[in-house]
Amino acid sequence: MSNELTWEEKHPENYEVEKIFISDYLTKKGCASEAEIRNRRNRYRGRNAEYRLARKVKGVVVGRSKAVILDSGKAIRINPTKPPDVVTEMFSFESKWLVRVPANIREVMEQARLDWPEGMIPVAVMGDRNQLRVYYIMEEKDFFDLHI
Repeated sequence: MSNELTWEEKHPENYEVEKIFISDYLTKKGCASEAEIRNRRNRYRGRNAEYRLARKVKGVVVGRSKAVILDSGKAIRINPTKPPDVVTEMFSFESKWLVRVPANIREVMEQARLDWPEGMIPVAVMGDRNQLRVYYIMEEKDFFDLHI
């Protein structure tokens, strides 16, 4: 069991305001079941997370667009059936904001931080045996120090 607090526990005032706002909105629309309210709230949080990410990486939120124009003037064509969340000149981001990060990712990052020599960036490398894929995981501040 993790000692980490959820977003709702860390920011109860924001959570309550958001919960009341969304609940009232859905009640007026006539679709006020608890599951529907929870789903709308999760989409609302995800959309806000995409805009926060776009501001941080100086990118563009794609949405359902077939093409986006970056700040540099470069146009990028997007597959509208499976668009990424945010694009930049160099990266295409798919953002997932989970209630809790999976335990194995947290454990591997903790080990990378413990074994990390002074002045180097800790990066966790995880592989998928069945699909022969490798994933590199680093902290946000290290990513921004390198790329932005």
